[in-house]
Amino acid sequence: MNSPLRFLAFAASVFAASNVLAQADPFNPPRNPIVLSIAGTNGEPDIYRDVSLTAYELLTGSLQFEKKDDSAKAVFAPFKLRESYVPVLSEVGLNFAQSKGITTFGFGAAYNARSLFSKQAGEDLNARLMKMKTFRSQNTGETDEEYDGARTAYYKQLWIRIFDDFYRTQASNAWIIGAAYNVQTFGILAGDKVDVDENGKIDNAHKQKGYDVSASLSYTWDQATGLTASGHTGKKRKSAVEGQDLQNYRGWSLAIARRVKTLNPNYRSSEDYMKSLFIPGVILGASYEWERCGGSATSCDDGLRSRGSFTPFFELKVTPQAQFRVGVPFRRSVQFGGKSQTELAPSVQYLLQLTGAK
Repeated sequence: MNSPLRFLAFAASVFAASNVLAQADPFNPPRNPIVLSIAGTNGEPDIYRDVSLTAYELLTGSLQFEKKDDSAKAVFAPFKLRESYVPVLSEVGLNFAQSKGITTFGFGAAYNARSLFSKQAGEDLNARLMKMKTFRSQNTGETDEEYDGARTAYYKQLWIRIFDDFYRTQASNAWIIGAAYNVQTFGILAGDKVDVDENGKIDNAHKQKGYDVSASLSYTWDQATGLTASGHTGKKRKSAVEGQDLQNYRGWSLAIARRVKTLNPNYRSSEDYMKSLFIPGVILGASYEWERCGGSATSCDDGLRSRGSFTPFFELKVTPQAQFRVGVPFRRSVQFGGKSQTELAPSVQYLLQLTGAK
């Protein structure tokens, strides 16, 4: 090759022909964010599930099935469809959830310190590409066809190794900080005022159940181990009945998870990994969530002063379209007056992540 740029152009064309990187460009990695916490959008599976919002993926959806109730949730990051990445703006996410007759709408934004599209990341990738070693065959007497085949295989493996090393470096000791705001309604936005039980109080006097403001931090040691921590504050009312005032609610959560087994040892050369950084595997983890109501027994949900939930979970990630989680929340609630109880509430969650749209 006469110059490094011509060499890189040749390598790019060879690798594109192999269909391993699909539409990848050597100077523009696939348009996907590093998923910094493998706990991800499931870091708060119980108490804060409806209001939890992380915008790491283009679209994340989940269905959760419990003994007493089913719930649905979706988080969409619309600005990831832009041609160019803009810090914070590209990490804006919209949240929608439906559970126990309560509808949740929310939005949030995050700052990704290890975005693949930052100037530093681009310089790092370019430096790696410029160090690619030129193929030199050691076999004498080979045909042009054999030489071309050996050269194509060499650059294919080299390209996989360079991108994998780049991705692993980006996820090492990396973090994302985010904030979100959610509003919850009782589901009925309009209608006649009614007093069903004829006790002199309107049963649907309030449309808004409350709101939640949260801040979160996600951190990874590497691609296999990560944690997510969040703090919450807001106000909620017990029901839509007339006279139910908003009460202060505060709490926090912490989740940690680790991939303990990789299902495909050759994932580095797979299209799912190269396009969306998806690694099929088995994940084990646990989360703890806690919340306290600042009201009274007559104004707090279920008459509880505080509640906590410890959830060990097992997650199976087969493909981006087939992910399943089984969690076993241990819920401990404390009533006003000091009485407490602990219950077991197993749940199954089906997850869907749409990534790599570009």
